[in-house]
Amino acid sequence: MPLTPCRGPPTSTAREAAGVAYSDSQIGRAIERIPGVSSPRRSGPALASIVLDDRWARLEDGAFVVVDAERDVKPFATDPAREARLWEATTELLNAAERAGA
Repeated sequence: MPLTPCRGPPTSTAREAAGVAYSDSQIGRAIERIPGVSSPRRSGPALASIVLDDRWARLEDGAFVVVDAERDVKPFATDPAREARLWEATTELLNAAERAGA
């Protein structure tokens, strides 16, 4: 049975079936040691800075920040019409899932 990336019964079942003895938190701590992989300890202060610091107060819709620097985005990333279509599609998918009892 393959391991799944989600938490809960599917992951537990897969671990038990494979006879593997590790926890989700152990896996998370191991993954955090990989260079370039974020952790709550590192990303939490960065997110708080973007939300609270005056340095970022001028940012508007479509702004993209990586760690502590604003990055340029392609024009389609700030297209209001495209954003509206994505929200409509999201609403349709959520409504369909609700009707299906998911």
